[in-house]
Amino acid sequence: MCGQGVASALVERAAGDAWGAGVSDLYVHVASTNAGGRQLYVRSCGFGVERRELEAVARGLGRPPRLLLHRACPQRADAAQ
Repeated sequence: MCGQGVASALVERAAGDAWGAGVSDLYVHVASTNAGGRQLYVRSCGFGVERRELEAVARGLGRPPRLLLHRACPQRADAAQ
């Protein structure tokens, strides 16, 4: 079932619902080692990397560093221009 667009469709549905409720920005964390998750959010769903967690912080928490990903509401982005 991999590669059929189910995950990106779910993200788009959630984004639409959030924007319909007045949310202006979406954020998600993904492990930097999770290539599939990064591809889904960045390539398929239009998120951008806002911040990378420091190695020392992640090491202290016993996990891989996370990326903070961001996507602005299209209406908000259009209004800013």
